[in-house]
Amino acid sequence: MTMDANARQGVRPAPGGLSFVQAFLNTEGGGRSDLLADAATANTWYAFAYAAVIGEQSVVGADTPTPAVLSHHDARRLSVLRSRIKSARKHPSGDRGPQCTEATIPAATVTLRQSGELAVSVTPCGTGCSQVESLLAFECLVAQLSDEWRRLKVCRDAGCRVAFYDRSRNSSRVWHDVRTCGNAANLRASRARHRKDTGTAHCQST
Repeated sequence: MTMDANARQGVRPAPGGLSFVQAFLNTEGGGRSDLLADAATANTWYAFAYAAVIGEQSVVGADTPTPAVLSHHDARRLSVLRSRIKSARKHPSGDRGPQCTEATIPAATVTLRQSGELAVSVTPCGTGCSQVESLLAFECLVAQLSDEWRRLKVCRDAGCRVAFYDRSRNSSRVWHDVRTCGNAANLRASRARHRKDTGTAHCQST
């Protein structure tokens, strides 16, 4: 089982640290097993995702502590948080989309340090799931400031819920893969219209 949550869903990762948020959302969905279902898989996933975001995101300090150890309670708490963020990203509205607020991500703390040449590094604080929440909150904030947050979406197909980064010019995508989820939704809509038309014609003939 791969712990690259985005790769196993077959989607390109979002730019920079936003890929960590996307990977967090993609720990479930698309008919795949839930990587937060228990402490063992949650820890394996987080260690992989943590190393990836540290490697990609220069604003995360080199002195960042090792990944927190997650308990079963932590995994369950993160599952609830994942559902809240997915709900906020499933039907984004407006140019900037819903923001990550305290109603979505609990209060989180990070430590900012200035290093040479005015570079600033961040260290996520807390233990257990609090560290994960801190890193998620920080990456959401960075994505909002760069106006990339609105492009992180969750597939509109209720049976899919895969998180993807919308790279279209006008940020208009609603399916993570139009050939699968999009076509399936269009087929269901077509069948529903056919049943409605058939029923209407039957009523008119009687």
